[in-house]
Amino acid sequence: AYGVKNIAGEGLSLSNLGLVSARLGDYNKAIKLYENALTFRRRTGDTIGEANTLNNLGDAYLASGNYQDTIATYGEAMRTAKTNRDRTNELRAIDGLVTAHTAIGRYERAFDLLEQRLALAKELQNLREELKSFESYAQLYKQQGNYLTARNFYERAIILARTLQDSKQEVQLQDQLTKMLQKK
Repeated sequence: AYGVKNIAGEGLSLSNLGLVSARLGDYNKAIKLYENALTFRRRTGDTIGEANTLNNLGDAYLASGNYQDTIATYGEAMRTAKTNRDRTNELRAIDGLVTAHTAIGRYERAFDLLEQRLALAKELQNLREELKSFESYAQLYKQQGNYLTARNFYERAIILARTLQDSKQEVQLQDQLTKMLQKK
């Protein structure tokens, strides 16, 4: 008898092997492993595991430059996580989607997603995630050449870094802002 425990273990093992392949840069192998892992995760009804594997799969598609599958996979991860109030995977999926949509010039969609991300961070009262949202906004505006708005978001992120007493993050953000202002 192949029990539920074994199926769950199999899903986790395949997902972990996928991570190893991805770290080694073998994205095709990672994708195959994650897809197999998903089959097992769905059979056990492990929704957090499923969302996590979907995010890993999204990462692998993104790394291999396959934006269509990247967006579909992160989208599924986001929906799965949202349904189960799994905030960690939901935020991770949003970040992946923002990166993918930005890469193919779909800025409007990226901004919509960042709006959702910021709302979620505020709802969770998570300053660290709010800071990450501000930084993503700043980078997106910078990429579009809108330096004034980007600066505004960098400054908001810097204030949060101070609030969190994260001097390393504060220095990094200040550095990004300075570099951007020199470019202008």
